[in-house]
Amino acid sequence: MKERWKKIYRKFSDRRIVTQLFLGFSGGLPFLLTGQTFNHWLKKSNVSLTEIGFLAIIAAPYFLRFLWAPIIDHTHIPYLTNRLGQRRSWALLSQTSLIISILALSFCNPSQNILATAFCAFLVALSSATQDIVLDAYRVEILDKSEYGIGASNYVLGYRIGIMIAGSGAIFLSTALNWNLTYRIVAVLVLVGMITILRSPEPRQENRQSNEHNSLKNKPDEQNALKWYGHTIWSILKDFSHQQKWGAVIAFIMLYKISDNLLGGMFNPFLLDIGFLDTSIAWAQNVGLWTSIFGATLAGILISRFGLFNIMILCGILEAVSNLMFVLLAKTGASLPLLYVSTIIENVTSGMAVAAYVTFLSSVCSVSSTATHYAIMTSLSSFGRIIVCLPSGWIAEHHGWSKFFSLSALAGIPAVILLFYVGPRLLNKRIDGNETDDEAAAKTT
Repeated sequence: MKERWKKIYRKFSDRRIVTQLFLGFSGGLPFLLTGQTFNHWLKKSNVSLTEIGFLAIIAAPYFLRFLWAPIIDHTHIPYLTNRLGQRRSWALLSQTSLIISILALSFCNPSQNILATAFCAFLVALSSATQDIVLDAYRVEILDKSEYGIGASNYVLGYRIGIMIAGSGAIFLSTALNWNLTYRIVAVLVLVGMITILRSPEPRQENRQSNEHNSLKNKPDEQNALKWYGHTIWSILKDFSHQQKWGAVIAFIMLYKISDNLLGGMFNPFLLDIGFLDTSIAWAQNVGLWTSIFGATLAGILISRFGLFNIMILCGILEAVSNLMFVLLAKTGASLPLLYVSTIIENVTSGMAVAAYVTFLSSVCSVSSTATHYAIMTSLSSFGRIIVCLPSGWIAEHHGWSKFFSLSALAGIPAVILLFYVGPRLLNKRIDGNETDDEAAAKTT
């Protein structure tokens, strides 16, 4: 028992694991700039709940990213790829684009020109989604399979810190300065990810498909380039379809985070609507951050101890039930104690669920075309999130917050049922690299 805990400690202190903390920060930083924080800005600018809900479409790059993931997997960037390698060169390019697009958004005014604001927010989402493709692939390739659980926990920890800066930190800044200056300050913080990438090693070449003839400049003509692109997408989809019960797996990927997604999209507008001040919301988000970090760390340890399947079942149930706390808050009104209790419960369960979910995606990802495979799976997840968020503002505006949060809790049930159907054969693997009994038996027959 003591040896197992020592092994876990050694993994957490590994430089490659620690790096995931800073890369997670870089991945989490821009997410709320087109999500909760952006919706908070819109609500303060007197944009209607229905419009805020439908503006979830600006996150479309998160579910369409699989379309350009093969390019990131196989295309060389002139000069940068030779100097930094495939993954680090694309990471640096996406982070540069991210800084520029956040700065562009910082010059917008939602109350005067909502279309220009939405377009710039779309560019931020596009850059952020591209960065996510690279960072997800980098994590899968730089770590061993036995390190995926702890690596995912560290990544989620950094991700949550990035969310805190772009969430409660941005709200605090906006009360002292204004939203435009706040976005410019956040843009500068993207440099943390750039420095981390420049100081980190490139994954070993054998950890991904050979890069021979990968650069588009090696394609003799447009027809061959399109054929290469189509073959790459098709091969990944074909490989994924060979998974047992792959249809149920796809549905599960789309639905697992649905309760959390419904809550997240309308969280800040809800709190503003029932009378909370900006500073109260920001403090509650800070409390939520640290409890979600606890949840993510706990999930990494529990996955190593009890297996992925068991923890995902637990997280799926807890995450759906936690949304019911906001039904009580909607009926009670602006009660600070109840806000903190609700926030703590929701964020512990959400942090656990995110860490388990990232571990699941890493476990079923093929290393032959990591970025493309991972991007397809996360695109399915993002597609589910955006589809359910589009009418969320309309539901809240026309049916009230109590019914909205009751619906969000019920929406989490199908994912738990699907998880039982997909079964422990796919998911119940200890992240320390041990095989299940079924897998061991299969190899001997």
